[in-house]
Amino acid sequence: MCAGAETPLHHPRTGTSKAWYEAQDLEGAFDMSRLAQLFESIAWWSLRPDPELLRTQPGEGDPHTYVGAVRSDSGGLALLYLPCDGEVGLAMDRIELVDTFRWYDPRSGAYRDASHDDGQFTAPDGQDWILLLTKGS
Repeated sequence: MCAGAETPLHHPRTGTSKAWYEAQDLEGAFDMSRLAQLFESIAWWSLRPDPELLRTQPGEGDPHTYVGAVRSDSGGLALLYLPCDGEVGLAMDRIELVDTFRWYDPRSGAYRDASHDDGQFTAPDGQDWILLLTKGS
């Protein structure tokens, strides 16, 4: 096991990485911890890509605004990642079994109730957010 800083394997142009004992205190490490907690709370293994959840893809012309959408085969769980400017329209017939809508803040790990106007969801602010759709939670 490497104890010091090195250039990442297969990514030589990214520069020298920090040693693990320095990197563990970076904000990104805390972000990954919160993301792990989110995925531990859901049946993530049942999720499959489902771009048809979206009425239109906001990131069609700009990859920085691409909304990732996944849904379980049963239809009782869906998750969307909105990287910025959080507004997205959902095809509500794709999520008929869902009855709980929540925003997940990846910066704090906090949840907020989400509401929609005929399937149009607007994130609490212009930061990145995860829209979590569940049945009976």
